Amino acid sequence: MSGHAHVRSVDDIARFRAALLTFMSGARAAVEECSVEASRQQAWLEHDRRRFWEAELTRRQRRLDEAKEAAFTDALASQRGPGGWHQMQVRRARQAVEEATTRLEQVRKWSRAFQNTSLPWIKQVERLQTMLTVDMAKAASVLDRTLVALEGYSGRFGAPVGTPRPGLAAEGSPAASAGAEDLDAGAAASAGAET
Repeated sequence: MSGHAHVRSVDDIARFRAALLTFMSGARAAVEECSVEASRQQAWLEHDRRRFWEAELTRRQRRLDEAKEAAFTDALASQRGPGGWHQMQVRRARQAVEEATTRLEQVRKWSRAFQNTSLPWIKQVERLQTMLTVDMAKAASVLDRTLVALEGYSGRFGAPVGTPRPGLAAEGSPAASAGAEDLDAGAAASAGAET
């Protein structure tokens, strides 16, 4: 690098800073939405679905017990064993209990798998969130200081950065490029002194 800042327009830096702030705002919102959605999905699996199937298993187990009791009572009353209808009710209740047990195990498995799969991604999202919150804010601050330094520097000479000072030759001539290098070196020194 030559050590010279070839700034032609402070307005371009200000527009870049504004675009950076707009990007930061939108990116933070998107990253926050990802974090919230991952947490919501995890809570849905661990709490909502797990509690639902635990309660459903208890309810179905109770129905199985009731069906068995009804079949036993029928067997005692008829002296020849439980009737076909009661046996069918017991079989259906047993299948419902097995289904609830299977679903509960699946939810537990999915919850572990989701946590194992999503944890690396969540850590990356957190790093991105830190970069957007801390590093990009520092970059915007550096741009602020640079703008102040350049505007202060251009104010000393009474002309905005990038416009030729009175007495300098037309742009493109050797005298004009020497004047621009002086202006650029002064701005770089000023920006360096501010940081």
